[in-house]
Amino acid sequence: MISFIIPYYNASKTLSRCLDSILQIKNIEYEIILVDDGSTDETESIVKKYSLDNKNIKLISITHSGVSKSRNVGIISSRGDYICFVDSDDTIDYKFFENNIDIINVGYDLIVTNMSINAKVESVNFEGKTCVEEFVKSYYPLYRDRMIHLLHGKIIKRKKLLEDNILFRTNVSIGEDLIFNLDLLMNIDSVFSINDTFYNYAVSENSVTLKYNDKAIGDSLRMFFSLRRIYKSFNLNEKYLNNIKVKMTYSIIVNSLRRNSSNGQYNQMKIIKSCILNSKFLKNCEHCKGLSCKFLCFMLFVTPNIVFYLFMKAIFYLKSIQR
Repeated sequence: MISFIIPYYNASKTLSRCLDSILQIKNIEYEIILVDDGSTDETESIVKKYSLDNKNIKLISITHSGVSKSRNVGIISSRGDYICFVDSDDTIDYKFFENNIDIINVGYDLIVTNMSINAKVESVNFEGKTCVEEFVKSYYPLYRDRMIHLLHGKIIKRKKLLEDNILFRTNVSIGEDLIFNLDLLMNIDSVFSINDTFYNYAVSENSVTLKYNDKAIGDSLRMFFSLRRIYKSFNLNEKYLNNIKVKMTYSIIVNSLRRNSSNGQYNQMKIIKSCILNSKFLKNCEHCKGLSCKFLCFMLFVTPNIVFYLFMKAIFYLKSIQR
């Protein structure tokens, strides 16, 4: 049996479409676990209407705690042999499960598929069974590939999650999918890749990654340490970690310049720059490729806070008027 876990918060506009795409599956045993993360709109009434006609829909309501807590509740409450996470504003292709049920039933720890992101397909690098080490190296360097970043388009053996206590970190609000995937890869034995697509991912304008987040520095460090752990475990070339440091630093800077920042922008930039330098986040960047990475390192280390802030502000303003 497959457990589809759908966490949601105020999803009245999209949840019906999501559920309809799953409920088309025939001749396969499955359950749909809906975790209401403290919604305040009419989503609950929509769910109750669906559950009257579909006995395989289970609703769990919790106080507003975030998507990681909701997914953990779904994992613990599920009964399926396999788990598939679905966001409430996305859809799936039911035919995939009907066409590939024999592969799913083999019992691989992880099945990875193609994924449609805003109608553009992201493809797996190969198809077939492989060991985890070969799989990891096929997506190397890891941080650059969305197949590793995102949770979606994957079918996971539930028993593996429970045995090894692989859950989402509730203290992380940016990159929780990536950290979960890396934790999973560190604890599984078999992977099967399918060059086919079942998950249709919609990037929302209200995505948390597009908003200011005052935990960006801590979350970026947690992602980096998770990546460093898997690089060491699989003997990957660690020079790419320096590139990752720069990319994460750039993301932190972008976050600091968001308009809905709760702090004054100059003060926030000063805090971020100080944290990055004091934690040696950009130490040993000699392997970074590209002038932009090297220039960013140079600007961070040698310019006063106010100069660096004004320079980055100008860059993002120019980018905004070009769109």
